[in-house]
Amino acid sequence: MYNFIIVDDEDLIRKGTLKKIDKLNLPITCVGEATNGFEAMELLQKNTSHFIITDMDMPLMDGSQLLDNIIRSYPNIKVIIISGFENFSYAQKAIQAKAVSYILKPFSKETLCSALEQILEALHQEEKQLTNPMAETELTLLSHFIIGNITFSKILPQTILSLTDKKLTLATIYFKKTINWNSVTIPYTMLLHPQNDKIAFLLLEEGVSELALPFPSNSYLCGISREFNHPSQLHEAYTQTIAALNKRRFLDEMPLYYYQKDTSSREIIFDNIDEILFFIESGNSQQLKNQLTTLFHGMITSHHMTLNELKKFGLYIIEQTKGMLNNRFNFSTNYTLPIIDKTVQETIFSFNELIEYFLVFLSNIAESMRNEKIYASQDTIENVKKYILKNYDKNIKLDFLSDIFFLNSTYLSTLFKERTGQKYIDFLNSVRIENAKELLKKSERKISHISKAVGYDNPKYFFRVFKKYTGLSPEQYKKQVQSKVNPL
Repeated sequence: MYNFIIVDDEDLIRKGTLKKIDKLNLPITCVGEATNGFEAMELLQKNTSHFIITDMDMPLMDGSQLLDNIIRSYPNIKVIIISGFENFSYAQKAIQAKAVSYILKPFSKETLCSALEQILEALHQEEKQLTNPMAETELTLLSHFIIGNITFSKILPQTILSLTDKKLTLATIYFKKTINWNSVTIPYTMLLHPQNDKIAFLLLEEGVSELALPFPSNSYLCGISREFNHPSQLHEAYTQTIAALNKRRFLDEMPLYYYQKDTSSREIIFDNIDEILFFIESGNSQQLKNQLTTLFHGMITSHHMTLNELKKFGLYIIEQTKGMLNNRFNFSTNYTLPIIDKTVQETIFSFNELIEYFLVFLSNIAESMRNEKIYASQDTIENVKKYILKNYDKNIKLDFLSDIFFLNSTYLSTLFKERTGQKYIDFLNSVRIENAKELLKKSERKISHISKAVGYDNPKYFFRVFKKYTGLSPEQYKKQVQSKVNPL
């Protein structure tokens, strides 16, 4: 029997959910009800709970804050989130990498049953691991240590003893398809990845000069560490194997990658990010997919990118997306990014799978943004003005605006002038200067910093534009404002 608590500030919904659960006849018991995150944390302290069911939109401590606290204090507790689509928005998509189950209101008994059965299966598998024979438990603990889930102090003494005073090499094998491990015989100590059935580890003892695996060479990729002589170095060896695998390039056909310390790095300019962010913010998921697919494949071929470089590029887009969403929703939690980073860096070693991961992840966010209808006005010029008002600090060109709003640049320029009485560049400059004036009033930042903050990379050009619009230099304006606030 497994215990759970339910968290929702609406009594009718909470009771209705419990009523649906009672009819499912599952081996679970509700040990507490809470109306907000604070009450939920108190219940978790008082009761042994295997999972929680929670809403996101609650008073005092909402679902996002509750998840943050659970991640820190009860990382092993499973979570089912029940929420309305619009309320769930970005949170629904961003926490997918954490393997949190979610269902959207309104939901059926079947949907709830499916989510609960998924939780029960995960709990059952964890129990099976605890009751395995000692040898398998040793290997399981060692696997968790290898990937950084537990510290070395948790490794059993007999395991440490069996690996001490041996020169070992770690191999991390990524299989392009799921393997039936029951039918595999390998002449090395093999450990299965505890969270990914396409990854395994081999401990190679001294004297193994050539890795012989009973698989076709095109069915797997293998990263091989440097030699080490104590099991406490296994996690470091693991990071070396991951680094080796991530050095793979798109057209590489070899299966084996040996770790080599590389201190050199090159800087790749990431173009078209603002266009990508616009399609996410505007909820245009199809255009986003098209743009990302072209962009990713173009970057791979033009820069001959390594897997690691493509991962950095995709993660950079996600980081910028999160910043955009934070500004919109005041959603400041940061726990999802390290989890996504670990998933991308340590479990995906195919270029096509990596591109698909980023496409799905980012297009899901775009889909959730569709309901926000940020640029849904039938008046294109109003949409253009709204974009400028929100993004005046960026390098906005007329060609860029015409691309994202699908208009000819000459036509857009003419239409903007007809509708507003201003050229687009004059409107942009006026918005920038008004924001610069506010910063000069309220900030002690240097003029060059204010220039950059409102979209001017060249302080001298900012100086000329500011004087054109105000009749004063930025320094004169600041002194004038200060003299009015603090007269002699």
